[in-house]
Amino acid sequence: MPRSLRIGLVAIVVMGALAGLYFWTVSMGRAGLRKLVLEDGYCTGETDCAEVEDRVRQFAMEDAGWSPAMLDWCLGVDEWAAADVRRGGAFKDALVWVMYLPCGSMTDSAPSGPLSDLPVIDSRDKMLGTLIGGEAAR
Repeated sequence: MPRSLRIGLVAIVVMGALAGLYFWTVSMGRAGLRKLVLEDGYCTGETDCAEVEDRVRQFAMEDAGWSPAMLDWCLGVDEWAAADVRRGGAFKDALVWVMYLPCGSMTDSAPSGPLSDLPVIDSRDKMLGTLIGGEAAR
């Protein structure tokens, strides 16, 4: 097998794996948002939850400056970070660190660098409380 063909096949496999990781993470973020609004009592039924999720996404766009896709991504990365693994914990931690880069700083300290315009949050629950807090109470 020619070398260029092998390189091309490896590139296709890597790009497919990255696309799969992206879609898996975003779907985990959507499921995580649904789970959080249900657990925190912001909604009770299927239609009620869809309405609350829409308000969270709208609030994330308008006030926090995040797109709905970014919200799904960051909540999905939170799900990855919370996952327990038997082996490869260092690899998971490094992967999660890289995946958090677009989300901005996850601590109370001010972010620096190209991501400094993103909102500062210290946990998923605080982010959700910020995004839903005043909205769901009304």
